[in-house]
Amino acid sequence: MTNVTELVIKHMNIWSETDPSKRKRMIDEVYAKDCVVFDPFFPEPFTGHEGLVRLIEDVQGKFPGKIFTAVPGSMNEHHNQVRMAWNLGPSMQPSAVTGQDFLLLENGYIKSCTVYLDLPEE
Repeated sequence: MTNVTELVIKHMNIWSETDPSKRKRMIDEVYAKDCVVFDPFFPEPFTGHEGLVRLIEDVQGKFPGKIFTAVPGSMNEHHNQVRMAWNLGPSMQPSAVTGQDFLLLENGYIKSCTVYLDLPEE
């Protein structure tokens, strides 16, 4: 996988995919086998494809029926690093939760993903 835009689109689709076998095939195409994902709600990073699957299943369990969508025009890429914004929500209100991912790419795969959430102002 070398096209960064295509990689980011597949990254977003993986997080919304509910079919475990389809999601596993997509993960194999997009993420390095030793990928690391940093999520602000967990003290330790998730490592490897198995760790990524556990995190995605946890997120989908907390937000059933919600989908991730990339914010158009938000992707910025240089030096094998990507910053992009996303929305999570039902199709009728896709921006119920918003955030950004910072991706480190290596050999055409996502090596690491650091998740940031936009917290509502209090």
